[in-house]
Amino acid sequence: MPEFVVKKRVNKIFGYPVMPDVGEAGDSFTCVMSAETVDREGEVLVPDGCDVRHYQNSVFFDHDTTKLIGVCQGIERPKGEPKRLTATVKLLPEPVYSQEVETARNILRYAVPLGLKPGVSVGFLRHETRKANSHDREKYGADTKQVTSKWELLELSLALVQCNRDAIVTGVNKGYFSEAGLKSLGIDIPRRKVIVPAFRRQRPSRKRVDVYAVVERELRKFLCRG
Repeated sequence: MPEFVVKKRVNKIFGYPVMPDVGEAGDSFTCVMSAETVDREGEVLVPDGCDVRHYQNSVFFDHDTTKLIGVCQGIERPKGEPKRLTATVKLLPEPVYSQEVETARNILRYAVPLGLKPGVSVGFLRHETRKANSHDREKYGADTKQVTSKWELLELSLALVQCNRDAIVTGVNKGYFSEAGLKSLGIDIPRRKVIVPAFRRQRPSRKRVDVYAVVERELRKFLCRG
């Protein structure tokens, strides 16, 4: 079946809960941006067909271009099946402040250790898409509706419920709380007292004198003179 071209920006994401705003800058994470598997809408994005030449490394929150939360520092196509695109993302550091950055940081720092697997979602333009044929359904699954073999990456977003089930955060590089960050949360920092024992000069050891030996020696000297 011949391919047809559809040039329309697509953002695939579903609703998610919002977490409270607490945290500090300095986190980064790795993720699977997209995989050659069927998403919730029955579409397959072929990773080898992704064009990243004009991607500006922007990472948003929920595909909202007014909510920049980080910068993509690298995209790779690792070996293995299914084929996939992976990325490394660095969240915006201080003094940049936004509620979305802090929410993203909370998700990575607190929810991930509890077992949450945050998702990521790509914003893209389709360049070549075809309706799924029998070969596609045999390869990807019976629920495959269409296959996009060429597409242009526009942006990447953090999302708790993503369209592609395999597009998830795979690792978190946790930051640390600075003294200023703890104080901003109203947390008092206990001061540790280090007790150093006072230096005492060691007295030189005194040799014991054998009085009887001294007296005997002196008596022998006196008798010898006599």
